[in-house]
Amino acid sequence: MIRTAAEYLAAMKRLDAGRKRIDGQRAILERSGMNPSEFKRAIDPALCFHLRLQEEVDSHIGIRTTR
Repeated sequence: MIRTAAEYLAAMKRLDAGRKRIDGQRAILERSGMNPSEFKRAIDPALCFHLRLQEEVDSHIGIRTTR
């Protein structure tokens, strides 16, 4: 859970880095010739982690705006 502005900024940096890492992984995997199910299995863990962090940031924003 994000509790401070510093944690929020760190989470935003991790989100940005994660997006770039996922884009890089996606490009490598697309060139590898994997079939769609193999591709999904390879990219899903990174996407799951990224989406979880995004949900945490969104939750923090929602809590901040209701105060």
